[in-house]
Amino acid sequence: MGGTKSEITWDSLPLYLEDGSLNKSMIAAVSALDKKIININNVYENDDYDFSGTKNFDKNTGYKTKSVLVIPLTNHEDDVIGVLQLINKTKVSGRVTPFDKVDEEILKALAAQAAMALTNSQLITSLEAFLNAFVSTIASAIDAKSKHTLCHINKVSKLAPLIAQAIHDDDTLYKDVKYTKDQMQEIELAAKMHDIGKISMPESIIDKATKLQLMLDGIDIIKERAEIMKRDFEILLLKNEISQDEYETRNKNLQEDILFLEKVNIGGEFMRDEDIEKIEEISLYTYLKDGKEVQLLTNEEKYNLSIRKGTLTAEEKLIMNSHAKLSYDMLTALPFPKKYSNVVHIAVNHHEKLNGKGYPRGLSEKDLVLEDRIMILADIFEALTASDRPYKGAKKLSEVFKILSFMAKDNEIDADLLKFFQNSKTLEEYAKDQLLPMQIDEFKSI
Repeated sequence: MGGTKSEITWDSLPLYLEDGSLNKSMIAAVSALDKKIININNVYENDDYDFSGTKNFDKNTGYKTKSVLVIPLTNHEDDVIGVLQLINKTKVSGRVTPFDKVDEEILKALAAQAAMALTNSQLITSLEAFLNAFVSTIASAIDAKSKHTLCHINKVSKLAPLIAQAIHDDDTLYKDVKYTKDQMQEIELAAKMHDIGKISMPESIIDKATKLQLMLDGIDIIKERAEIMKRDFEILLLKNEISQDEYETRNKNLQEDILFLEKVNIGGEFMRDEDIEKIEEISLYTYLKDGKEVQLLTNEEKYNLSIRKGTLTAEEKLIMNSHAKLSYDMLTALPFPKKYSNVVHIAVNHHEKLNGKGYPRGLSEKDLVLEDRIMILADIFEALTASDRPYKGAKKLSEVFKILSFMAKDNEIDADLLKFFQNSKTLEEYAKDQLLPMQIDEFKSI
């Protein structure tokens, strides 16, 4: 009972009674509490302990309990972790006899081995629990660094195992791929650790919601300068150096240009060449400050506003992308158990591409196993469907799969895996649970 074939159906023996007092009536409880060997020659002739349970068992089964030897199991810290109880010492003749001192000595040695085995089992279980709890805590801490990516790791750690489970259950394309419980756990652990390098990333980069954001959004400073320009226009009007029509035209054009800067400051998927040219033109606007002409935009502001995709400059992207290398350095320093030896590679390869143009190691198609590709897809899909990014709206599935199909054509992600995911129940399950209703629309199958 309680081995590999059946559950334990007997109730546990309490060490303490309901009133908090020690349980001194049950022989196993006393052995554990007092750390002593108890040897009973005949339970039916003993009044020191409560053997009613034993006697009921005998009555219901026809068994006849007589001699009992109870030995506490103590671990390396001298804590009692269990009790070894032997019943009915039997001679070759079949006759039940009492346990003697020699039996006690022999069984003390056996109890020590049993305690060691139990300790090892408990240690493995506790280390496993500690590892899972530690990884989950680190993942939550990384997610908490940015209010804009608050649930990214959590969602990836749900999606990656879902895809792996769908592959395990598949009887078509992936009919020969089967994952053990440990391998599924390995994928989940890798998902929770895939962005561990971001723990050292500065919040100014992780949380950069707009192109001009530093301690505050720089667009507000530019708008204040625009107000100074409007003041200068009004002064020119009052001095009769410009007409009323020109004054109104200048104000109107300036207002439109500021609205344009506010828009491009948010960032997006792509910025046109004509928009870059317009930023250059606006940067040449001047206003008077301390009697000197000063340009509306500084070189740094112009550089940031000209970011073509997202909100990070090339230098900031290098810092952000370095999290993958840092993740590799951190994870390779951890002594993962043998069964989780692939966590490192699955985790750090989520920015690699099949065409060899990814990072941090520039791996190619031949280097990336299926589990790596699952993580790559899960990470990108979550990022594209995220609804909490300040620089983009929540994309619909049709938009997401259009982008992913282009990535597959460019051999950045696994086209077969993408098609499998797109047509799987896993997508439907994840979408209903994690996406906004407005994101779930009809999309063309790849």
